[in-house]
Amino acid sequence: MTQANYLRCAVPLASAMLLAACGGGGDPAPVAPPAPPVQAPLPPVQQPNPVPLPVPAPTPNPPPAPNPEAPKPAEPIPETVVSGITVAPFVQRARETTCGQYSNRLFVANKKYVFSAAEGPCASTVEKYVLYGKTTDEKLCSFTMDDLRRAVKRGCTDPALYPLMDNMVSMQVRGETVREGALLEEIRFLPKEGTRLPFYSLARNAHSGVEGARQQVIRDAATLASVWSGPVNNDGSPVNFDTEMVIAVFGGNTGACGQFGIRAVRSAGAGLVVEYGQDTVPVGTVCTLAINTPMQLVVVDRIDVPVTFTQVAPQAVAFRTLEQSNAQTYGDSQRLVVKEAQAWAALWKQHIQLAALPEIDFSKQMVVAAFAGGKPYGGYGIGIGGIERLGGKLRVTVIESAPGRYSRSISTASLTSPVRFVVLDRSDEPVEFVEQMSPYR
Repeated sequence: MTQANYLRCAVPLASAMLLAACGGGGDPAPVAPPAPPVQAPLPPVQQPNPVPLPVPAPTPNPPPAPNPEAPKPAEPIPETVVSGITVAPFVQRARETTCGQYSNRLFVANKKYVFSAAEGPCASTVEKYVLYGKTTDEKLCSFTMDDLRRAVKRGCTDPALYPLMDNMVSMQVRGETVREGALLEEIRFLPKEGTRLPFYSLARNAHSGVEGARQQVIRDAATLASVWSGPVNNDGSPVNFDTEMVIAVFGGNTGACGQFGIRAVRSAGAGLVVEYGQDTVPVGTVCTLAINTPMQLVVVDRIDVPVTFTQVAPQAVAFRTLEQSNAQTYGDSQRLVVKEAQAWAALWKQHIQLAALPEIDFSKQMVVAAFAGGKPYGGYGIGIGGIERLGGKLRVTVIESAPGRYSRSISTASLTSPVRFVVLDRSDEPVEFVEQMSPYR
């Protein structure tokens, strides 16, 4: 199993022809339907060619068109019933959890329980696996795990439930839904308002050969095959459309040299918003005059809700990487901005003990550091996905990579503490960190 976050292969030119034939279960970006023609009523004796009436002129003050970027009001959670269990209260509780950055899932178990599985860099006092009866007040089992996946606290009201609970925890780790003695039916739900969904890059290329700009949600394998025939980063594991879906963006012909792709997939109101676009490169950046046809496909957990695409053009800030590795000391998750030489030396000595301290001119530069914290096994990583200047502040996107639902059971057993240091021009602007999870298969 290898971590795959970005496309490494070239793309055949035949993709442009395949894109024109796409269909199936994809959801293209919404467009306004054309107004139907208005025809005059037929006389008593039908004429061979009825003459259409002219379309009436619009009203003098038509209502303003809705802004697709405006936040949508949250809709009430439907009272969905699965196997006789009303799951809305469980969904509401899952949406409010303080854990779940890596995954936050609900299942109806054996058609008579509800199993909640939340994983993320949360406190060891937070329950991560809970088995309920048919209501949220009926808590039957609870497992609290620490960062090393050790059970800090585990208990069941009935000792006979321990084997079932252990089995379901193991199934969740392995991405299984059926095992002898246990059946899990997943309850799909929209995360809390504003939550960024974890996603990984299935394919990415600056020269796709697809000349038409478009955006699409793909929910079946046939549509994916019709949209894209080039290489993908699936590491031998195809997309499981029972639990996953693909979001595709094609930039069309462009001469811009900034990076094109998907910035975020976040919950908004009763649906998802996909932010995509091309960076505005820093002043002084040398660009080639070649015409590009950029594209990206990403995979997210399947949620059958409306998807809106919003194009953005962030102003990129240049930076360079100083260090990306597993820190030599076990530490906590942190995001830091360093502007002083003494603080920089102390931080480096604490975490990177064997390498020489990089020289930084803090009169002109500053350092941004991201620590993932201690992890129970290999397969975790951290990086700076981009730094942007936005509204008088610097936005740093921190990307944490972690094993996905189909790869957690085969990671190495070594303890890790991933860290990333980057250096950029010194600025007195406020720094805002945003988090993006990137699971891999």
